Amino acid sequence: MAYIGTSAFIKSLGISKKALYSLINSGEIEAPIKKSGRYLWSEKDATAVVCALARRSTLEALAFDQEDKRYLGSKAKYAQFIRDVADQAMPGFESFTDYFAGTGGSAAAFSDKTIIANDLLYSSYLFLQAWYPPQKADMQKVTRYIAEYNKVNPAGENYVSQNFAGKYFGVATARKIGFIRQDIEDRYQQGDLNERERAVLLASLLCAMDDAANIYAHYDTFKPAPFTWEPLELRVPAVSNENSPENRIFNTDANMLAPYTYSDIAYLDPPIDSRQYSDIYHLPENIAVWAKPELKGKTMKNPRGHIKSLYCKKGADEVFAQMVEQCNAEVILVAIPEKQEGRGTRSAAKLSADEMMRVLRKKGSVSIQFPPFAAKEQQTGQLLLSYEFKKTAPVLKENANLKGGLMVCRCGRKEPELIDSPINFAGGKFRELDKLRPYFPVDCKRVWDVFAGGCSVGINAGAEQICFVEQDAAVMGLFRAMKQYGKDVFTGQVRHLIEKYRLSDTAKYGYEYYGVTAETGLANVNKSAYIQLREDFNKKEEKDLSYYAMLYVLLVYGFNNIPRFNRNGEFNLPAGKRDWNLSMQNKLEAFLQRLEHTDAQFYAMDFRNIDAETLTKEDFVYLDPPYIGAAAYYNRQMGWTEQDERDLMAFLDKLDAYGIPYALSAVRSYGGIENTVLEQWLLYGMDTHRVIRRDPEDKDKVLILNY
Repeated sequence: MAYIGTSAFIKSLGISKKALYSLINSGEIEAPIKKSGRYLWSEKDATAVVCALARRSTLEALAFDQEDKRYLGSKAKYAQFIRDVADQAMPGFESFTDYFAGTGGSAAAFSDKTIIANDLLYSSYLFLQAWYPPQKADMQKVTRYIAEYNKVNPAGENYVSQNFAGKYFGVATARKIGFIRQDIEDRYQQGDLNERERAVLLASLLCAMDDAANIYAHYDTFKPAPFTWEPLELRVPAVSNENSPENRIFNTDANMLAPYTYSDIAYLDPPIDSRQYSDIYHLPENIAVWAKPELKGKTMKNPRGHIKSLYCKKGADEVFAQMVEQCNAEVILVAIPEKQEGRGTRSAAKLSADEMMRVLRKKGSVSIQFPPFAAKEQQTGQLLLSYEFKKTAPVLKENANLKGGLMVCRCGRKEPELIDSPINFAGGKFRELDKLRPYFPVDCKRVWDVFAGGCSVGINAGAEQICFVEQDAAVMGLFRAMKQYGKDVFTGQVRHLIEKYRLSDTAKYGYEYYGVTAETGLANVNKSAYIQLREDFNKKEEKDLSYYAMLYVLLVYGFNNIPRFNRNGEFNLPAGKRDWNLSMQNKLEAFLQRLEHTDAQFYAMDFRNIDAETLTKEDFVYLDPPYIGAAAYYNRQMGWTEQDERDLMAFLDKLDAYGIPYALSAVRSYGGIENTVLEQWLLYGMDTHRVIRRDPEDKDKVLILNY
């Protein structure tokens, strides 16, 4: 018999040395003879290699992975995104825990890490036990059994056929399921299968049941009997024998497990609506446990009170808070609920994104990230066409593009304190910042706060550079002066003006000193002095430190502290009830201190003057325009019109074309007036925008993201 060396052998077969040795290591072929420490290959060996490769190719074609398993809420297709976020949040992490793992799709991208996976349902636990334990499985044996099971055609009735035939499965399929399930258990009890091989075979059976079942999407009920029933065909799970020896798999309540486990990255995706997984997967759970309980009702459900999730009931917020408090991890990733309506509705989630965020903030700093949109087609020819000339779009879908989103909590990291604006401005977003800021990109270098108003959004953005854009030149000039002169000089000038004009100072003397109460206010006390200050300000031509300090004092002592000028450019706000009290002083000092450490630019201009071509993908643009129908003071008290809205949408289209991320605070209707321009624009951008409710109870107030 003729022999050749390894190099000549792999060249003749057209395979790599790695592929050849993998066949030996896996036991798919026998090792050839050795001489002087080198393999020698014969024609018989060549035939064995070709046959092994053919078998492997067939098995790969018939194999299934977690993505192929139908499971409500599965994040299998987002596994790589979850991994990318984990890598970004904690580079070089070593361990990953999925406390609500389901069938394990989320952990698929973490095979090179130590994995802890858990689920309350035993049927889901079997999938975790099939894919992720350190124990090895003899896949040749498993494959042989699966081939035998596919050929079997048992006669006689069993537990499955007696209870589920003619409902969820045809008679032949039900008999086959019952036979296979019992045979797997018998082989396991006899020692022919180890624990993992049993789990692999059961995972194959449960997945095959999904394909053969007479159901709509899950097992809560079954369809009317079909004319033909689907057969049962088992496939080989595409599992690996190279798992970390430190992997651990659990089948228990996540809240009970959390205090006793640690990992670098913890992933939480609890079931948070009223549908219990134990109800909709009662049949697979019954087959998996194989206790053969007595069944009741039309849908043949078994007793399942012991596996009801507290996350699907009232009080889920308290259960989640307990889970997060006990969670031992450096970074916690939480799946964002897709439903955004309030909890009062029947089908609403038992736990909202806002409630989740409040809980996570007690643990650390929180940001929100979404999977990237599919690559957009490159524009050719004319860069942008008005959306008005596009074809009619379908109806706008609620909760579009929110799937797969993650809250990222960096445990132990304190979030920067939120700084309020030292002035009031109509539509200010300071009270919404807790909800807005986590949605902003975490890696932007420059933030544009467009329609900046009181600058409360930009000052809290945390980027290297902030560009404030507001059409009101007086307000932008005021903030520019604050930045230029600094805290000590500016506040010193303010104190000087208060003393010069003899305005009230309740921070020093209190309300009783002026013969008034906090309820009655200080308008009458300061009226004459305020009018004098206002007259002096309106006569002043040089816009220096004194000019802007006077403007600030007028705002502080004015009605509602809102800047207001008449058509002649004169400040005309009347005196208000408050003065430069301790709260206003603290606001100004905190704002000025933050401003001193911020690279801030102030632009008194219309948004249409921003040159989108000069922006890069490291910029982020936040826009908070006036609302159509709102009595907002903009463009010297002229209302925001539909044409303004159209121009804004065109500007956003341009940003989108250049790949510039932006967030738009918008209102879909105001005072009974629908923002039809916005609605039409959203229809044409359904695939490239995320519409997020700023208030879970109000679907009209939204934050629109293009990233």
